[in-house]
Order: sequence, then C-alpha cells, then structure tokens
Amino acid sequence: SSGINAEQAVVSTQSTMENNYEQKDVDEAILRVFQSLDAPITPGYKGLRYFLSGISDEVFASHRVSIKDVKVQDLKVVADKYLLDPTVSGKAMIGGLQQGLEDMGWKVHNQ
Repeated sequence: SSGINAEQAVVSTQSTMENNYEQKDVDEAILRVFQSLDAPITPGYKGLRYFLSGISDEVFASHRVSIKDVKVQDLKVVADKYLLDPTVSGKAMIGGLQQGLEDMGWKVHNQ
C-alpha cells in the first residue's frame, strides 16, 4: 500500500510539532500560501468563487487576514486538537461493493 495509516500520520504530526519552529518559518509558509491566494484572476473567473462556494470577496479578505496573523502557537493548538487527539474520526472507502464489509464494522452506503 502506498498510503500512510492513521498511526503513521499521528507519529509524523508529533515529530513535526516537537521541532522548534520559529515564527520566521511560519511567515515563510504563509508567503507560499499567499502566492496561490493572491494569484491573478482572469476576468472570466471573477465571481466564480462566490458562485461555486458562496464565499464573498469580504469573507475571502477576512480569511486572508486570519492566515496572515497565524503564529507558531496557533499551529501547535490546531495540531493537538485536530491531528493528535481528534474528537471525531472516520474512514471511508470508495469503490465497488466488497462482500463482508458489514461484518467488519463498516457501514455501507449504496448510491
């Protein structure tokens, strides 16, 4: 299997968060995020974000400011809450119906 399992992801997250990142590392990451957020939009795509997702320019601008204000401690809090000790977790499998999944505890939704 080429993917990583949940235990590997937790170990990876733990080792990542144990590193002593400095604010300059976070600021460099934020600049990389801004490269895609601030990419020029062709006239034909103006308004497409709102049409597809309901995100207005004002909400987008507010989100951008929130990203700009991220600190190292914020990343640690989010990693602890959502990656290291998630309150909700789940698994999904997409593909053809396999016999015996219900017996293994899977809930199968046929669509």
